[in-house]
Amino acid sequence: MAELEDRYSQLEARRSADGEEVWLNWAAKERASGLLVGLVEVTVQKDKKAMLAYLFAPSVWGKGYAAEVCAGVLANVGQRAGVSTFEATVDTRNLRSRKLLERLQFKFIEERESADIIGGEKSREVLYRFQQGLNQPLTPKPGRVSPADDGGESGAAHV
Repeated sequence: MAELEDRYSQLEARRSADGEEVWLNWAAKERASGLLVGLVEVTVQKDKKAMLAYLFAPSVWGKGYAAEVCAGVLANVGQRAGVSTFEATVDTRNLRSRKLLERLQFKFIEERESADIIGGEKSREVLYRFQQGLNQPLTPKPGRVSPADDGGESGAAHV
């Protein structure tokens, strides 16, 4: 039990054990139903480069929720944490996720081998990068994305 308490204490600190990374997390809720529809995570590194990760329910795929929430999170983290470069990796077979990153104005950087085994096959992943000033960001739609204001470190986004 002590190990579990230590693990949760570490997660609540929103920082890696060595202090080199800041962990930011958002929950996305559908305004109309109040249901949780997705999660967005941003890991900010010491050099102010950040990694974007997200997971959305299949029931909301294709509705634009992921784009709206991610655009709001990118703007929030960019402004509040001074991050100008975001990266994301995705399995080459995940076409929906690749299209989402391209819609968010992330640019393809490279394809590479991954250590993951998915469906019994060694996967390949694609690295995408977004740089403030070089890429024109997708503007969040007013009123549809409203991350909770707790200093910009995490919260809930309602769509």
